[in-house]
Amino acid sequence: MIAVLGAGAFGSALALTIPGKVHLWGRSLARGATSSKRLPEYGFKEHILVTETIEDACKDADAILLAVPMAALRETAEVIPVGATP
Repeated sequence: MIAVLGAGAFGSALALTIPGKVHLWGRSLARGATSSKRLPEYGFKEHILVTETIEDACKDADAILLAVPMAALRETAEVIPVGATP
């Protein structure tokens, strides 16, 4: 499973193109969202699970992809759980 942190245009596009299971987190993305605000014409596929917290997104992740703006990179990285594999 891949965790994608950031649900803007870049993070959503990454999640849509990854063939396996994906956990997607975005600070303004609500659980149960069916598409990204930045890419509303592309609905999330069945393999994408929208999570409410970074911790939920990273749990059991084989890899973590950071797709947040540079201004939010440090803040986001500091919240990734200890032992996660970015």
